Amino acid sequence: MPPNYDSLLGKLIVWGEDRDQAIMRMKRALSETVISGVPTTIDYHQLILDTKDFKAGNVDTGALLLGIVWSICQLGFKAITPSPS
Repeated sequence: MPPNYDSLLGKLIVWGEDRDQAIMRMKRALSETVISGVPTTIDYHQLILDTKDFKAGNVDTGALLLGIVWSICQLGFKAITPSPS
């Protein structure tokens, strides 16, 4: 894949009767997603789904830069870095 590819490789949408069911379905869908050849943020999204604030619906886009980032760090998220070309 060329280095100037569109980083949006796909969009994953799920639904559920309630938030818990939708989160469960998204976790399953992410665990079954396979993308090869480029780094992805799948692990990052899986960790967000496991945070207490996300599960409770206490997030907005600002939370990604504040509270959730701290929670993710506590869960041991390791940044995904692209392999050298």
